[in-house]
Amino acid sequence: MYTNAQYANPDNTSIRCDINGVTCFVPCDPANTDYARIMELVAAGELTIATYVPPPAPPVTQITMRQCRLQLLAADLLDDVDAAVAQADRAVQIEWEYATVVDRNSPLVSAIGASLGLDDAAIDQLFVDAAQR
Repeated sequence: MYTNAQYANPDNTSIRCDINGVTCFVPCDPANTDYARIMELVAAGELTIATYVPPPAPPVTQITMRQCRLQLLAADLLDDVDAAVAQADRAVQIEWEYATVVDRNSPLVSAIGASLGLDDAAIDQLFVDAAQR
């Protein structure tokens, strides 16, 4: 039984398909018996091949401090972050002032984000946008 067929790559040269409950990658080659059977099922209207869907982009986990500050400025958050840092302990102030990169998973990012009312999705989006700068 052939189910869940989908092109496995952007140039449509391979099909990911469950064959008898096992996920397989079938080359788009008429000499391949599985490919020939898939095409028979498609022609008979018993199976469709979904279009290729690229995998999601990997999360942005690190940006430069320049990217960070430019993105915060663009999002009208830089003054709020500077104020939160100014009220934090000296170690946080030193990290903010002298760090060259900002790690998404850093406790500093989580703490400042929470103090500004930003959830994880909003912080992730700031990192994605900053990485484009």
